[in-house]
Amino acid sequence: MKKNTAPKKENIIIYHSDCYDGFSAAWAAWKKFGSKAEYLPVKHDLLPPAGLENKNIFFVDFCYPAPIMEKISQSAKSVTVIDHHISEKETTEKFPGLFSLDHSGAVLSWIFFHPKKEIPLFLKYIEDRDLWYFRLQKSKEISSYLEFFNFDFNLWSKLSKEIENPIKRKEWIKNGSLILKYEDKRIEEIIAEGGELVQFEGRKIFAVNSILFRSELGNLLCRRHPPFAIIWRKEPDSLKFSLRGNGSIDVSKIAKKYGGGGHFSAASFRLPPDSKLPWLIKNKF
Repeated sequence: MKKNTAPKKENIIIYHSDCYDGFSAAWAAWKKFGSKAEYLPVKHDLLPPAGLENKNIFFVDFCYPAPIMEKISQSAKSVTVIDHHISEKETTEKFPGLFSLDHSGAVLSWIFFHPKKEIPLFLKYIEDRDLWYFRLQKSKEISSYLEFFNFDFNLWSKLSKEIENPIKRKEWIKNGSLILKYEDKRIEEIIAEGGELVQFEGRKIFAVNSILFRSELGNLLCRRHPPFAIIWRKEPDSLKFSLRGNGSIDVSKIAKKYGGGGHFSAASFRLPPDSKLPWLIKNKF
């Protein structure tokens, strides 16, 4: 669907853009609605899509701040919110739907739209990475392999079937293990090339400029220099900042201060592309 084109169908699925959990949450909705709904990827720092009046709107793995949600709900036919981000907990719980910190957006979406069906193993792996648990067998290898695929609902259905096959799953793990070795090497190179010790929000933390491996870099650096780290990059329309914490500080509160949001230990925010970086550089790595 073209940008800024008003949706024509009555059911609208709004989901977290550029996110495996967000897309998988939309896929769970697609497995119910198919072509009877329109699927719109969104970002926190951009205006909501136009043409939401008199629509049944389902927010999956996403929720705008309270003022925007209230405005949307005034003209929509219905608003349902399925989310797990603690930064918008109070807003989410004002609407029908499902909120829980125990599951990812994708699994919550499946539970909501398919209450009598077993949660697919595919979504369990998506959740395992999104919540940074890695409790499932060879979860890191499988997650690394999945990053090579484009966001496509039909492809997601194919992958969901493949992962149930033990032989195919072994192939995924084999491919993923090779990818992980490469990623580990590149992560150390990125830190050496672009890492900085900065003063941000009253703390000295590590910040790295990278378009790759945001979560992996952030989690490694916040362990090396707690309590959190920042991975940032310049995009055409904004500066994107990803925060990863070691569990001792709520980074979603920091992100919310800058107009973003997220989880207790993983959050993000954006600033205009010409903004000054919000920290003082102490020294390079």
